[in-house]
Parts: sequence; structure tokens; C-alpha cells
Amino acid sequence: DLPYVPSDGDMIDVRCRTVDSYVVSTGIVPDVLLIDVEHAEGRVLRGMQQLLSTRKPLIVIEMHGPEAIAEAVSALQQHSYSFMSADLKRIAAADIVPLGHYLAAPPGLPIGA
Repeated sequence: DLPYVPSDGDMIDVRCRTVDSYVVSTGIVPDVLLIDVEHAEGRVLRGMQQLLSTRKPLIVIEMHGPEAIAEAVSALQQHSYSFMSADLKRIAAADIVPLGHYLAAPPGLPIGA
């Protein structure tokens, strides 16, 4: 159901799970996450609400498409993350985020300008 996937394209089933369920079942708690999921950034972040609110990992995220960007920025800002471009310049609003790589820093991490 992602906007760029043609409805008549070939499909394969892929087993997925949320980051929160992975943390609970394995006990492995990431300090840093790399998210590159081609327009599904907000979905991944929705599946890690517990991790974002309790452990606050550093996140490197590749952004695609205005809807996904808006959802991802909103989810990160709800957890008081600073959001900045890969060159560490702070970004305040989703409407000025172009496609690219970004860093989402938890509160208290002293990086960026």
C-alpha cells in the first residue's frame, strides 16, 4: 500500500516485526539504528514507540516522500528528538526536509549546531 508501488507489480511476502517486539523477545536494545525503508519510515517509527520513549537510540534515517517525511519527523519530535541533516544542521519542520539522510538525536545528546 505504499504510494510508489504499482498495484499490478510482482509481490513477495516478507515476514516483519516491530522493533519493540524484537527488543522484548531478544533482550537486545540498540543504541544506534539505521533506517532505510523506502517510504515506510513512519511505519518503522510507529513500531518502536517504547524504545523511543525509554531508551532513545541515536537514529540515522533516509527519508523518502513528503508523507513519510512528515510522519517520521512528527514521530521523532513527539519523543523530543532533535532532527538534523547529515551535515548536522538542525531542521525544525517537516516541510523543509528534502529527500536524503538525516540524524535524529535524542534529548541531551550534544551534537549539531
